[in-house]
Amino acid sequence: ILIFSLSFADSRAQSYVGTQRMISFSMEDLMILAGDKFDEDAGPDDMAKYLFAMSVKDILQKAGAQELEPEIEETTIYISGQKMRMDTGTEERKMSVLMRMDERKIYQITWAKKQYMVTSWDEIAEMQKQAQDAIKNMEGMEAILDKLPPEARAQMEASMGLSKSKSEPPKVTKTGKTATMNGFVCQEYIVTAGSSQSQYWVTKKYSDLRKVFEAMINEMPDFESSGDDVDEKEVWKQIPDAWPIVIKGLKFDMMSFSGSFDIEEMLTMEEKGVPAGTFDVPENFAKIGMQEMMQGEIRR
Repeated sequence: ILIFSLSFADSRAQSYVGTQRMISFSMEDLMILAGDKFDEDAGPDDMAKYLFAMSVKDILQKAGAQELEPEIEETTIYISGQKMRMDTGTEERKMSVLMRMDERKIYQITWAKKQYMVTSWDEIAEMQKQAQDAIKNMEGMEAILDKLPPEARAQMEASMGLSKSKSEPPKVTKTGKTATMNGFVCQEYIVTAGSSQSQYWVTKKYSDLRKVFEAMINEMPDFESSGDDVDEKEVWKQIPDAWPIVIKGLKFDMMSFSGSFDIEEMLTMEEKGVPAGTFDVPENFAKIGMQEMMQGEIRR
């Protein structure tokens, strides 16, 4: 998720409450959604222009008319100072993520079970390193990579976080177009990186939120991007003084014929006080480990 956590201490920091929607289309849905833009004569650029020209409302209406069922998840977001909370799910399956910049920790709460897990920035970085080492040392992996053409090998190494070379920085283009999105006056940027193309609609309202957004990008563990995932840190260096309202991301690889289409949309955001204890784990909740949390997710 692209949004928020503050890097500076300020006892008078503004508080905000908002709602965000995430929409994900599979490769199969993408083929249907793009229609005649998805044939042997059309490429990713044609699909991107077609999808980026449509509003989120129109995309969902077309998906409904074609009986597509994209994954949709709505999140309630609370922000205050160096703290952020994101709630997802119904009351029966409610999950919360607390990002505590002041502690450099992330808490995951399962409300129905009255349980939580806590992970530090350093632990997250170490887990990523261990995963990469396990893939790198997998028996026969080097032999598999050696058999691939140079371009295919580079893509596979990048997707597994094994690439030794830095990927090309994303190309960020300000189009000059403006529009009002969910009540926010926005400017459009187009971002390309490898086989990924993205459309960013950003606003400069609530300048505090830009500082929050920068903190999340800069302070969180510096994960290696996988495959053609956009390097957000580089993107936001080229989009000053703004934060995202709508981001549409198209990934389509002609070589492997794989792809996806995702939308991140900020539905609401207002300056508003939050109740005491919003960013704390309830005292009567039990702390559990990663394995217990994963087992609980599998049974959900």
